[in-house]
Amino acid sequence: MTTQYTYPSLGEAIKYFVSTMGILPRKNEAKENTHTSEAEKKKIQKQIERLAREEGHLQAQFDALIPSINNYLKDSISCPIVAAQICSVANKLHDSYKELLVSQGTFMSQRDTVLYFIKNFAIEACVTESSLAYLIYQDLRPDAVWPEEDFWYLPEEKDGKIVWPIANAMKWAYSVTDLSQTQFHKPADSQDVFNRLENNFKNASKWTRGKSIPSMLGLTKNIRDSLEAQENNGKKIPSEVKDSILATISLSLALTSLAQDVKRNYGTETLFQLTDQIKQYVCWIREEIDEFQKNYSEEIQAREIDDNISAQKLKYKMLSSYIPFFHEKCQRARHPISEYILHQRSIDRAMVNWLAKKYGNYAAKVPEYAYDISPVNVPEGFSLLMPIALTMINDNNITSKDIDDFSNSLQAYNLDKQLPWVTDWLYGGYYYRKDDFEKAHQHFQKSFQYGKYRAGNTFYRTLNQHIEICAKLDKWREFKKAALWAKYLGIPVRWLRDEEPTDENLRVAYRYLGLKNCKYPRL
Repeated sequence: MTTQYTYPSLGEAIKYFVSTMGILPRKNEAKENTHTSEAEKKKIQKQIERLAREEGHLQAQFDALIPSINNYLKDSISCPIVAAQICSVANKLHDSYKELLVSQGTFMSQRDTVLYFIKNFAIEACVTESSLAYLIYQDLRPDAVWPEEDFWYLPEEKDGKIVWPIANAMKWAYSVTDLSQTQFHKPADSQDVFNRLENNFKNASKWTRGKSIPSMLGLTKNIRDSLEAQENNGKKIPSEVKDSILATISLSLALTSLAQDVKRNYGTETLFQLTDQIKQYVCWIREEIDEFQKNYSEEIQAREIDDNISAQKLKYKMLSSYIPFFHEKCQRARHPISEYILHQRSIDRAMVNWLAKKYGNYAAKVPEYAYDISPVNVPEGFSLLMPIALTMINDNNITSKDIDDFSNSLQAYNLDKQLPWVTDWLYGGYYYRKDDFEKAHQHFQKSFQYGKYRAGNTFYRTLNQHIEICAKLDKWREFKKAALWAKYLGIPVRWLRDEEPTDENLRVAYRYLGLKNCKYPRL
């Protein structure tokens, strides 16, 4: 039960992203031709599993994993525009999730906590980063073609059934090549000795009808086979169009997997609530993108620029100013709104409207929208007991009976499962002040394990006390593991701070924190 009210670990989140993107093949496809060897695939799988289990030097493992993931994506995302969008979104989601883990604790179930992250952070990150990345990189493929439907990448309900993004993408591929589904996958005059094209057609029919969902490698192989068959049959398809088809269909598979997971875990109503949220955010950010495009066009005309190279140089120069300006607008608008929500637990609609006029709808109305669809119900007793705990941790006169009474209060409010780390934190501080480091270690160790994906900004304190006690008791391996985990999430470690977590730097912190007479007066 102690793991029920928690965030998923950062390693679990990375593993889910890799799985959803279809980066690693299924067993029956292990021998397909890719840019990566079988040995490398197995190595990546082990790295991801170790990250999920939080074993070893986490940051070094994560850094080593990124180039391998990028190499895998080349197998299916050959269009640089879409590849840039995916990378931008992935980086922002990673940073946002780390920031959330460090800054905000949770008292919700893991299921509700994940939905909270989606509504309040993930959707905004996806819309912002994909929109700005497209604006930056669209000139890399000026002849690329994309679905004309505004929201082809979202599920929709038709005739009582859900049409998934993969169906939209494949139907668009048939349309853009002026072919029927049958003609696309098995041209009439193609040789099909082993029924490969026939099987591809049958599988594609299932995917477009929502009967099954393929792996990424299975999907891209099907599409590549079909495009190759068209070439062999005399139909020339421009390389930009082929890249767009592969990128669009590959992306649609990842989006379909995400959407189906949402439906499976939260239901159809929540799925379409989230699609409505995406549509609204996209409409608001288009106002920003359209304004930039208008200013860019006016500059082109004013400077009488008539060649692509000069136009691109101007665009990148304008973007170098516009993008920081855009982010600053969002920050300026959202800071007062977030502060009001934090202290008043409500929204000041008049303030939001005023800020929207000054900074734009996307800057001001995103937090309002997220607040309206994602109300947070603080459990009874939480706002009462947490301030008491923060006072007790530094009370030199506190007794073990006081801590027992506090623990009983947690249980009385049914908060012992939401806050399983707090009582041990208090006991750790109690024995620390008495120089009983062995007993302090027992409690700080539990507080570290129970609080690491629950405690938010409060966790800095219990983490550093755990690390210090490990040093004082000469528990190097335990010290190192906790310190590396902290650096992985971006939590400062005393005597290490911004230094790289090399063995040498860790030993310096270990030596100073291990001094028996060097104690912190405030915990």
